[in-house]
Amino acid sequence: MKDYKYDYNKNSFKVNDNEEHRKYYIKVNSEYVEVSEEVFKTIRSSYDQMRYIHHMEVAKSVLYFEDIDLATFFVSKNETELIDKIVVHDLYMKVLNEISLLNEPNRTIANLIFIENKSIRDVAKILGVKNSTIIYHKKQLQKIIQKKLKKFLPLDE
Repeated sequence: MKDYKYDYNKNSFKVNDNEEHRKYYIKVNSEYVEVSEEVFKTIRSSYDQMRYIHHMEVAKSVLYFEDIDLATFFVSKNETELIDKIVVHDLYMKVLNEISLLNEPNRTIANLIFIENKSIRDVAKILGVKNSTIIYHKKQLQKIIQKKLKKFLPLDE
């Protein structure tokens, strides 16, 4: 499949100002083809938008020398993916451990919501309580688990 992202460039658009009216041209297969003003503006707008998005992506990806962490700058992508997997696994195990230490109703709610990915409505039906009760417990459990994880994984704040 052809990538149409780079079909146009800055020189693909041309406007001739005649004394009577303007003529709009777009370069197609190395030749300028006259188009209506509406078509010209639509295509030019699309091109400008893609160019702006590309410019912003490049601007966001620029590394400044003082921001480079030499310990991780030269690490390959595969190594960072492995490190990420290890960290996520450790966090998952820590969450499971913290859930197992909770008292009984909270442990059941945490397992159903966070581990089994059940909806609040489903958990309320299973336990025979109101949705608002489950929402309250979920918020409390999130606070408890987040506090424990912050101790486990010190992050710069």
